[in-house]
Amino acid sequence: KALEIVRGSVRPSKLRHSPKDEEAARKNAAARKIQHALLIRKVARKKMNINAALAKVDAGNKIGVPPEGWHREFALALQQGIAFDGGPKELMTKISSVTTEFGEFSAVEPLLFQRMRSACGFCRIRYAAVMCLQGGQRAPTLRLVSSSAASGKSGAFFFLSPDQQCIVKSCTQEDWDTLLRILPRYVERFEKARETMGRRESVFPTGTYDASNDKSDRITPTNSRPHTPKKTSGFMETLLPRYLGLYELRNILGDNSRVKVVVMLNVFGGAKKIHNKYDLKGSTAGRQASKKELAKTSPVLKDLDWLKRERAIALDETEHKRMLTALEEDVRCLQRWNLMDYSLLVGIHERAPSDNAKTEVMPVVLLEDRERIAYIGIVDILTLYKMRKRAETFVSSHLRCGRDASCQHPQYYASRFLSFVNEHVVNSSE
Repeated sequence: KALEIVRGSVRPSKLRHSPKDEEAARKNAAARKIQHALLIRKVARKKMNINAALAKVDAGNKIGVPPEGWHREFALALQQGIAFDGGPKELMTKISSVTTEFGEFSAVEPLLFQRMRSACGFCRIRYAAVMCLQGGQRAPTLRLVSSSAASGKSGAFFFLSPDQQCIVKSCTQEDWDTLLRILPRYVERFEKARETMGRRESVFPTGTYDASNDKSDRITPTNSRPHTPKKTSGFMETLLPRYLGLYELRNILGDNSRVKVVVMLNVFGGAKKIHNKYDLKGSTAGRQASKKELAKTSPVLKDLDWLKRERAIALDETEHKRMLTALEEDVRCLQRWNLMDYSLLVGIHERAPSDNAKTEVMPVVLLEDRERIAYIGIVDILTLYKMRKRAETFVSSHLRCGRDASCQHPQYYASRFLSFVNEHVVNSSE
């Protein structure tokens, strides 16, 4: 009967149950929703019959360890809860929370995030297949990454999905509030970007435009030119983080405790091994990897390291314009929303004669020239330029680092960021 209430076929006012019956019915309804989601995922696995060799993330890009302690309990509750969030639309839109064995799970703004996932190419079935437990599994399949291993300074923890397509990151209250404040406009940005991509694909539906001849209407399929340089691929019309869900689990660390996380796509979740990783802000003041960072197995390098080690990625004029147009629109949005301190994450794969012709089918954005493949995306966008950041700007700019300090007003930060990318990260070969 509880399920019938959800579906609207029975009015609650006509039911007369004791509190114990109502609690049992509520738990039964939650269990049925999770069972339904498990069935959806089982069907999804059969429908998504993609060659494993094509879809597999390179082993060299995989990170994380099995979670233990409360992290294990949290991962299990999260995967159980997301099975509900990825379930039937009529249930998801009317109920935003479900009780798991470890606490109460809540999906925040499910309708907006459903639109967001759709704009990113993730239907409910695909999202559930990527993030949830498979039939019969009793242990969490997420992989835990500590903040130190992820080069973070905030003390946050991270999980990665079993196929490493998605990252789950713990949220501070400030990040949580900021994302919710910008979310409606954020979703609109992605939906407009998807429309732009759709119009582009209607013009060049079968492959990559050959910009070597501006008068040519010829389209050359990407997979027929495995060594063709100077191109882009993926959902390039925006480089902003692909936020797929925002969740809260209450009472897992004791009464009234709350743990908040955001799920996003992994910029580095691709089929090619990443040899060098860069976090680029457009600033050169102190922007060099420390000895401690360089000692890690897979260090994250910074702006000065890029200038010393890399040269700009050469793109065709058309693809160069496509990439910069998207980046400029993204940065304008961040500036309007009073956000700063974001980075362009770049993962470099050095081409080798032994490289196979594996097709990239993971949801990543690529830039390619003759020698390199670069995985790219903007990250860490949720820092508001408030009083604390204004004070940091004053101290850094006037007392320590000068005008090129990392912390700057959003307008100047955006201008410097775009200039660095345009001058040092990508250029046009034409």
